[in-house]
Amino acid sequence: MSIFQVEKRNPGAEKPNKLRNRGLLPIALVERSHVTLPLQGEVSDLRRALAHLDSHGRMELTIQGEKKPRRAIVKQIDQDPLSHGLIHLTLQEVADDDMVKVDVPVLAIGHSADTEAAGITLQTITDHVKVKGRVKDIPERIEVDVSSLHTGEHISAGDIALPEGIELISPPDATLFTIAIIRAVALEPATEEEPEETADTGETTEE
Repeated sequence: MSIFQVEKRNPGAEKPNKLRNRGLLPIALVERSHVTLPLQGEVSDLRRALAHLDSHGRMELTIQGEKKPRRAIVKQIDQDPLSHGLIHLTLQEVADDDMVKVDVPVLAIGHSADTEAAGITLQTITDHVKVKGRVKDIPERIEVDVSSLHTGEHISAGDIALPEGIELISPPDATLFTIAIIRAVALEPATEEEPEETADTGETTEE
């Protein structure tokens, strides 16, 4: 599990922009008591921690001055819409038996025979679903068998089998995978008849 070292922050001591200029990120930790604890941490340390989350999306949070680390999941990451730089991070403290709502990746497995035909392919419409369950029961990913899927058919979020104790939060009718035609047969364009030419006799017609 990744380790993210942070320290407590006094919101009135320094403006968030000044923190970010020093390579620090304002962080809000929603504790299990639902109290929000202001923190700050190095952006570079956060990026490393995000790259090494455990299978349940958790990191180990080491807060300066506290003897025991806490476990937390990422609740929200705010980014600048232009520079895409990190602006703020919200973490949620969790224990194994806590109920959480998280996004879980879905992965297609198997092979549909229909995709062997030219111009027909498996399309991934949605690559994750939101579920609710205890942290210890949340799967790392959900595998969906697409081998029996035919052209024009699809698999929705409500069709997938979830582990025991896991509840689907995403709309049941949200399409995950479909077998689609991506190349239509080209039709030969119809040729237009050219107008018949009339001989020029050089004569003029009086009305």
